[in-house]
Amino acid sequence: MYKLFLKIATRYLVKNKLYSFINIFGLAIGVASFVLIMLYVNYERSYDTFDSSKNVHRVYMEYEEGGVFAPGDAQTFNLSGPTLKKEFPEITEQVRLSQLGKITFQYSNTIFEEDNGFVADGTYFDIFKYPLVSGTPKRS
Repeated sequence: MYKLFLKIATRYLVKNKLYSFINIFGLAIGVASFVLIMLYVNYERSYDTFDSSKNVHRVYMEYEEGGVFAPGDAQTFNLSGPTLKKEFPEITEQVRLSQLGKITFQYSNTIFEEDNGFVADGTYFDIFKYPLVSGTPKRS
């Protein structure tokens, strides 16, 4: 039975070449468009999602440097977080996170060097619920 269906479809495609090409090409464009749109939507929905932190937002800054527009990034002024928290009552907590290049620190008599490090405010573990490997997130 399927063999008969395949034979009929092949005959129709050969008989109506232009119409078949238009239909198959349209279907291919439609499927490719759907896949690309779904990939884009999936990427946009995955941006800035954190486990157990549904109300976390990133401050994004665009600026002009020397008369030339510089593309935006997540680097803002140091006082942006505390000022926004003070001015807007909807903001309950804020945290500043700065990336450092090579960092050297000392614990007791041992010196550690790391190629990539970050410095964060004490409220980091109030906002991001990541488990610690050891120790407690106490503030000084």
